Amino acid sequence: MPPVLNNAMAWTSRATKSWRDAFEQKVVALATHSGGGGAKGLQAMRIMFQHLGANILAREILTTYEKPLNEESAKNIIEQLSKLAKV
Repeated sequence: MPPVLNNAMAWTSRATKSWRDAFEQKVVALATHSGGGGAKGLQAMRIMFQHLGANILAREILTTYEKPLNEESAKNIIEQLSKLAKV
């Protein structure tokens, strides 16, 4: 997991008395672009956000230099986020 994201999550979770306030019931979509695989980074982020109480979409975006973005998949994830934001 990128150190900057890890630090941001740690500091945000310390901002209130309940360390889950910032993430509890928030919807999260995971995505990464990696020169390697990226799957382990997504797995680490999923574990962190779950621990903080966020709701993580089942689908995730993973691109590499050899595997470009699947635009249809990205549109589907954005549509899911949009629908959940209206709830």
